[in-house]
Amino acid sequence: MTTPAEAFDVPERGVLEWRVKMGDSLERLSSVCRVDIEGLVNLNMLSGPEGIRPGDRLELPVTFHLAVAGESLESVAARLQVDPALLSKLNAAPHPLHVTAGDVLFVPSVKSAAADSMLKALKALAEDSARAMGELYAGSGGPREAFQVEQAGHILRVVGLPDTDELFTFADDFAALRRSSSPGNEPARTVSLKDPVEDFRRLLLTDALQDVLWSVAAADSAEVEAPTFGPGGDAVRLAVTSPLGVERSLTYDFKSGELSLQGPHAGAAGTRKLSAGSLPYPVTRALLSVLRPAPSA
Repeated sequence: MTTPAEAFDVPERGVLEWRVKMGDSLERLSSVCRVDIEGLVNLNMLSGPEGIRPGDRLELPVTFHLAVAGESLESVAARLQVDPALLSKLNAAPHPLHVTAGDVLFVPSVKSAAADSMLKALKALAEDSARAMGELYAGSGGPREAFQVEQAGHILRVVGLPDTDELFTFADDFAALRRSSSPGNEPARTVSLKDPVEDFRRLLLTDALQDVLWSVAAADSAEVEAPTFGPGGDAVRLAVTSPLGVERSLTYDFKSGELSLQGPHAGAAGTRKLSAGSLPYPVTRALLSVLRPAPSA
């Protein structure tokens, strides 16, 4: 039977590609990856736990570890109680002792009650974000249920249209996040997390605001500026400029949940404030109510 270190291909998107061999089963693979069988079924969109055959290519979830000074693949493997040869293969590392502080090391998921609790909170945020994307998609005639969230180990996968699948892979200690897209159109990005739940909430909220403004910009052939953050990262500002130079901007306060809009739709005073909530879905709804008001009866 093929060993884990022989069957893995080096990960590019926060998942591993496994070439199924005779004798492989999802039960065995779930033990290798430290993830439940349901997670493997969801990640690969299989019909059930018996739905694999030799020659199939499966995506297997991994997490990652940001190396610190003095660590090696061998010391990380010992701490996680995994085969050093497996870590060497996962990271294409011919010299296991050569690890530099800050290196991203792919490792199997770490299961624990604390990790499960954290992932549950993070998944709830991702599900709210998926509802926000569905609300925006429905405005252009699509179904509100277009986007769903699946979990496999430390990976949250937002499944939607073919070109919008996205993977959020959290580090083994949740101190960082790797973000990648499917089918890998953009390189993965790694973001440090101080407070995993709060930082992830702010990331998803910024995404939601950008998505709404992009929808407005597409209709007006306008350009959306990159978001800028205030002191401490407690507020974010985004702006859209039309071809005629007309700017509309918004500022969102992560602590108060208040939106401030400037420019068209802001009223005669030039600024409009509204309480938008603290999650992507209600914020998206509040902003759309201003930028895309319901037609008069």
